[in-house]
Amino acid sequence: MFLAALAGVAVAWWAWYAELNSHSLHFRLVSQIALQPEEKDALQGLKISIDGVALETPYLSVFELVNDGYKPVTTSAFESPIELHVEPNAFVARARVTDTAPKDLETELGAEKQSVKLKPLLLNPKDTLTIAIITSGKRPQFTTRARIAGVATVQLEDETKTSKLGTKKWVLLVFGFLLTAASWITYSGSSGGLGKEGVYLRPRSAALICWVTLFTGVGMLTASVIAIGLEEFWPIFLSSMGFALVAAIAGSFWNRRVAEKKALESGAL
Repeated sequence: MFLAALAGVAVAWWAWYAELNSHSLHFRLVSQIALQPEEKDALQGLKISIDGVALETPYLSVFELVNDGYKPVTTSAFESPIELHVEPNAFVARARVTDTAPKDLETELGAEKQSVKLKPLLLNPKDTLTIAIITSGKRPQFTTRARIAGVATVQLEDETKTSKLGTKKWVLLVFGFLLTAASWITYSGSSGGLGKEGVYLRPRSAALICWVTLFTGVGMLTASVIAIGLEEFWPIFLSSMGFALVAAIAGSFWNRRVAEKKALESGAL
């Protein structure tokens, strides 16, 4: 009953969290390079200009805008354009959309001195567009602005400074440590350990192995189901639970002799 109640709470929380993040957009700063060396290192007479206007230490910044939710963001959801704002130490010299996925995604981009604005458009899940911005002045610092129904904020992830795994690397580190600890707890019961008579587990050791392997396994199953191509919450959830149920049956079958032994012992008593 306790496990059923815990599972119910987990499902309710998961459903709430999934719905909260069903609409999601974010920018990735893919690259940012200087098109001209700093003034003290510049070659004599080297200048870069656009339309006859010389640029001071120009930078090329490349962004990707991705719909990483599992629901479309419609044109009517926009209250204002999505904006990439550059801090006053630099200004926008040129901006354009260089690539889209899918290819027939129609975009309209407007550039002002301190911002680049993307007009409202339909963005289906996994739709991506690439924006190249040339700035003049100091190394540009960008922020995002947007008012879109269902999207709390359009975050900007700087991949030029941080690992692509982001905070996920810490989750992987923790679970990697716990899984390694769990494997050593059960090592003495394996053929390479102290013997083949099994291993005694204290309740807290058994709980550690149970919950760490369960959550890790379900998480990997869910990631695999998403990678297959499912996008809606309930198909993902039901598929993951189906795989988990099959895995539970397989685990019980694998360990059936222990269960049979316990049943015989309880019958003898």
